[in-house]
Amino acid sequence: MADCFLEAHLRAVADVAKASSGALFVPGLGDLPDLRVALAGLDQAGINSVTVAWATRRSQLRRGEPARVGTGLVWPLRSGGDVVAIIYLDRAAPGFPTPDDEAHGRLIAERVRTSRETSVGVRLAREAPLDEEMRRLIDVALRETGGNVSAAADVLGMHRDTIYYWASKLTLDLADYRPVRRGR
Repeated sequence: MADCFLEAHLRAVADVAKASSGALFVPGLGDLPDLRVALAGLDQAGINSVTVAWATRRSQLRRGEPARVGTGLVWPLRSGGDVVAIIYLDRAAPGFPTPDDEAHGRLIAERVRTSRETSVGVRLAREAPLDEEMRRLIDVALRETGGNVSAAADVLGMHRDTIYYWASKLTLDLADYRPVRRGR
């Protein structure tokens, strides 16, 4: 079963990049990446683009550098210095990924990394309650955005009022995430 979090975030990435289709792959045990989530419209040419990029530009992708393949983009997502996921977009706006997109990519990479550490059965048995999952997601997003609630909400694909609601419910102090300002 596809991870709803990953599918929602892949859709958000595709929207920002102005892509009509995309997919998320994880590096497999062999030479080919394994398809994890696909958006409508993904065709064999898209799958082939990822396979070719992984085979011919692996060192570039391992450094975290996106690779253009025709009109498409192959974007590696890294966690802990390793490529844990590869996003394919059938097209991408110039300048994609921006630093904000990179922050979003780190959230996705973290989710992929943690989901790969345990089997599905063990992960479901250990699944944290919703409050703890939201605390973790909001904490990572706020750290990545320097406490900017609107940017964190964009990264998570939710309204900023939702961030304020959960921060209050979970007693998160938003000031803790903002850079310390020095006196003038």
